[in-house]
Amino acid sequence: RGLPAWERSAQARCGRRWGARATRLSSFWPSRSAASPLPPSGAPGLGATMADEELEALRKQRLAELQAKHGDPSSDVAQQEAKQREAEMRNNILAQVLDQAARARLSNLALVKPEKAKAVENYLIQMARFGQLAGKVSDQGLIEILEKVSQQTEKKTTVTFNRRKVLDSDEEED
Repeated sequence: RGLPAWERSAQARCGRRWGARATRLSSFWPSRSAASPLPPSGAPGLGATMADEELEALRKQRLAELQAKHGDPSSDVAQQEAKQREAEMRNNILAQVLDQAARARLSNLALVKPEKAKAVENYLIQMARFGQLAGKVSDQGLIEILEKVSQQTEKKTTVTFNRRKVLDSDEEED
């Protein structure tokens, strides 16, 4: 049957009187078989369009918030292209400045310590732009540059001990 359990149990308890009672209670709790005053959600009508309009407005608002938060997708493509062009230019400059062994050493360093490799690349590019490099940097020259960068970025670690005086309860007290 299409009736909820509470309606079936009430109908069984009341017996014949249920019919008279159902007409009085239907104004408070319309049964499933009674026609609803609101049109179904898919049917055209005031209730459906109001909900659809509000839902569409909320969707547009949320989409605008997400685009503002994460940026416009078209600008992401432009940013990716700019990053790609920059990386290509860096690689071209480094290919002109370093010999094969030095490039291999720098690429190995980039795998292990990317921050340090980036600093060395920036240093080499800056030297090349200002004309401070006479020719291609060899593997030995790159090792010297790495040592310089390591000395500049070396972190000094210090350890301090804070000793607290603790009262010993084993001592004799007067």
